[in-house]
Amino acid sequence: MTEMVEQKRGISKGCLIALVIIAAIIVLIIAMSIICYVKRDSMLQWGVIKMTETIKREALVNLPDSLTESDIDSAATDFIQALKNKSVDQKQMRQIILVYQDLMKDGKIDKDECKRYIEELRRATHTDAVAPK
Repeated sequence: MTEMVEQKRGISKGCLIALVIIAAIIVLIIAMSIICYVKRDSMLQWGVIKMTETIKREALVNLPDSLTESDIDSAATDFIQALKNKSVDQKQMRQIILVYQDLMKDGKIDKDECKRYIEELRRATHTDAVAPK
């Protein structure tokens, strides 16, 4: 008698494992997208705070004669507090981010850029005193 070989039905074990892994990756990507969308404001705030602290340290290296270390420190601290209190509007936030990009293009902050940085921080926090020119 001739034995009949049974044919397997369905997909192979390796293919099934690959499909499960791909499905898990897709679920993770979707979950991360949702989390990033929901937390986008706090992520932006965190990034701006870190950038403010970085630029503050760089500005202290090339401090203009008309400004003191406490001027820069108080402007940065006031701005960070205003961010946390959500009193900085979107237009001001965009302007600050543009200033940050301009300041960090060459990797160092000169005296004029330092003054501009302080002015923008004070403008964003509605501080009446503007950095001396």
